[in-house]
Amino acid sequence: MVRWRERGASNVGCIVGLAVLAAAVLVAMRVIPTRIAVAELQDFCEQVAEQASLPRMTDSIIADQILIKAEEQHLPVSKENIKVWRDSSDIHVEVKYTVVLDLFVYDYTWAVVHRVDRVLF
Repeated sequence: MVRWRERGASNVGCIVGLAVLAAAVLVAMRVIPTRIAVAELQDFCEQVAEQASLPRMTDSIIADQILIKAEEQHLPVSKENIKVWRDSSDIHVEVKYTVVLDLFVYDYTWAVVHRVDRVLF
């Protein structure tokens, strides 16, 4: 009686495991740089909103700075996607855009919204 199956002598599990690992690495190579760029734009929106109480920081200058940062990060943000407005004591920054991630066999559409509300001093 042959007991090779009981010993785990099959290589199918190893091949499947390596294929899954390779697919995960390829997807990570596509997703991680985009996630980092989106997070950096969020941090930049927060920094600009904190500086909004300075006299030279108008709403249009804030929107232009956000647009420049998005272009540096290669994110699909246009001037129409950025809204900056103030009320009596707060500044509000909202950036809405979509990023399409090409995952080889599937295109994932990621709707990104950055919303920052800060108190003006």
